[in-house]
Amino acid sequence: PRLPLAGGQKASITGVSADFINTILYSGILYELSKASGLAIDKGILEAVEFLEKRVLGGVIDIVEREDNIVELVYKDLRGNLTIPVVAAASGVAELAPLALYLKKYVISPGTVLIFEEPEAHLHPKMQREIARLIAMLVNSGVWVLITTHSDLILEEFNILMRLSRMSEEERKKLGYEEYEYLDTNSVSAYLYKYDDNEKGYVAKELSITEDEGIPQDELTEVAFEMGETHAKITRMAELGERAV
Repeated sequence: PRLPLAGGQKASITGVSADFINTILYSGILYELSKASGLAIDKGILEAVEFLEKRVLGGVIDIVEREDNIVELVYKDLRGNLTIPVVAAASGVAELAPLALYLKKYVISPGTVLIFEEPEAHLHPKMQREIARLIAMLVNSGVWVLITTHSDLILEEFNILMRLSRMSEEERKKLGYEEYEYLDTNSVSAYLYKYDDNEKGYVAKELSITEDEGIPQDELTEVAFEMGETHAKITRMAELGERAV
């Protein structure tokens, strides 16, 4: 999003883009004032920012002001001397840019409610695991996180993080997980939205979460099993065809 920014004025555009930019700019000012006054910024949030930039984005999202007094969101690659507009970056980077700025400018802080729709969108499977770890870091920093997801990878990483909660910090580090990267089973709730013929609509069913198995994924893995069965049928039919010849 681009807008004139003369003398710290609010965005002259309207709608979601203006609200987003104004929130970031205002929160950024408060953040700098907090640092200048010596107020402590939550350690977990700071670590979450670093984790997101280094492990997921591979770069930094920022707001820069150009010579013509126009500001824009940019992505600065940590691996090279490259700065490009967010709109020209990869889809995964663009999707996570608002979250990166909200964390960096301390819009998200302990006690905040973060609604994160489909965090797996446009992300490589490895990065989906990393996003699950980032969510755990935010939860352990006091952020209330509500997500919707169709990713069995994210759910399985949550299950791993819940098992890690029963291990010591030293044991977690041996597995490559840091201080805030775990989930207490009691801090997690999961619901399945499914069509109910009797109700003639979708209903939310709370899923039972156990310490050993975590969040059940039957609804998501059912499709994979069906595909496996189809592969098996194709193989059997091919074998029968060869025998017939």
